[in-house]
Amino acid sequence: MEPYELTAAESAREIRAGRLSPVDLTGSVLDRIERVDPLINAYCLVDADGARTAARRAAAEIAANGARGPLHGVPVSLKDLFDLAGHPTRAGCAAYDDHRADADSAVAARLRTAGAIIIGKTHTHELARGVTTPPTRNPWNLDRTPGGSSGGSGAAVAALMGPASIGTDTGGSVRIPAAACGVVGLKPTYGLIGMTGLKPLSWSFDHPGPLTRTVTDAALLLDALTDPQSSYGTGLDAGVDGLVVGVPRDYFFDGCDPAVEHAVRTAIAALERQGARLREVAAPLPDLVVALSRTIIAAEGAAAECATLHDRAHRYGAAARAGVQSGLLIPATDYLQAQRVRERYTRAWQDLFTAVDLVAAPTIPTAPPPYGTDTVTLADGSEVTALAAFSAYNYPADAAGLPSLQLPAGTGAAGMPIGMQLIGRPHAERTVLRAGHAYESVSPQAGRVPAL
Repeated sequence: MEPYELTAAESAREIRAGRLSPVDLTGSVLDRIERVDPLINAYCLVDADGARTAARRAAAEIAANGARGPLHGVPVSLKDLFDLAGHPTRAGCAAYDDHRADADSAVAARLRTAGAIIIGKTHTHELARGVTTPPTRNPWNLDRTPGGSSGGSGAAVAALMGPASIGTDTGGSVRIPAAACGVVGLKPTYGLIGMTGLKPLSWSFDHPGPLTRTVTDAALLLDALTDPQSSYGTGLDAGVDGLVVGVPRDYFFDGCDPAVEHAVRTAIAALERQGARLREVAAPLPDLVVALSRTIIAAEGAAAECATLHDRAHRYGAAARAGVQSGLLIPATDYLQAQRVRERYTRAWQDLFTAVDLVAAPTIPTAPPPYGTDTVTLADGSEVTALAAFSAYNYPADAAGLPSLQLPAGTGAAGMPIGMQLIGRPHAERTVLRAGHAYESVSPQAGRVPAL
């Protein structure tokens, strides 16, 4: 096995045992990127010199004082929305081509404190407005999109170009590419991970979160990005015996491809066999979530961009420019009303969690579309945009600020991965992670990687 094939936890174990140097691990990942990324185009920036320097420093620190934590010497990448000192943060938009960060984002600073090696930045949609990430291909099928807007992150992890990446989730942008690329994606509780130095799309919806190959790795990254003493990986082996898992009778399975529904229900049955109790539930206020989410995201996104748009409108792509301009037309009363409805929506989810511990549902309803297209066909034959279809399943956890863990759960059309998400109460990351770990321990999808 080559070092680049190791997960973050496996890398940490080998480094602590003295069997692997951060220098060799980082070199192996950089070599993998050089070989594979011309096919995938996941990275918009590879800081090879900086990564090798950091790896040498990590090796010396570990030799002198031992590893400061499980990520010490482990390579990680960032979505190109996070500031990284001395490097550009373009957010996929030419209007920001000359932006260079003076300081690290909170996320980058946390990773450096943990000793992680930041190897580069991954592609995103322009301003993170989309779910297909146009520059990037899906490692499972190069003719398919990788999902988005953290599509570069999902593709990089799936293609073994680094064991972990940090994305952002506003309408599913961690979980959608994780599902499309067959990896794990965690959207934590709103506000759990610091957002200083993050280019905003919608400040009250944006959630930074890790994309990894295993649930254990997601827990390790969450520890590093929050409080090192939080130990989200503690109790991962506790299983699901006695947990009540809500299975939606509506909304999340509406329009779902039969192969996706079958795979997700099979995955839910695996949790039941491990001791979880299933309870059919109704999705809270399904007729409200899309409208309130789109209104708030559009208004906040326009507010975030209006000054730059005024000065550099010609440097935006047509779709991004139109999106910002339309958001500027939303009346303040509509925005405030959407926030009021959001409070009601959040309370409805809190009420649901008096009866269940988790809700299990598909992450996206269909396979990712062919590269270069952004429409999908739902089970009823209707053709809709991938943004509308995929975000609808992911808005609920974003609107209510709930933790949601995406897990590989099967294989569908054209050999593409299928994903299941586990949604929990606010700050119930340990519960969703241990349930995800329990499923992963029996899942035939665990450990699968694309054959590039």
